[in-house]
Amino acid sequence: MVFNTASGKVTFSGDSIQTLNGSYNFPFKKLAINKSGGFITANSTLSVDDTLFLSKEHF
Repeated sequence: MVFNTASGKVTFSGDSIQTLNGSYNFPFKKLAINKSGGFITANSTLSVDDTLFLSKEHF
């Protein structure tokens, strides 16, 4: 996961499995999912206030 403070964008990338757990609502301004492999799982609520970027086939 990478957070760009200039753009306010959080990017999930790479080939490992990534998981968001908990009862917390994860608010993002800009969220990018750019997985080269593996997958990302959200076991909680996600909200995106601005832009959702989806690339690659793994999400």
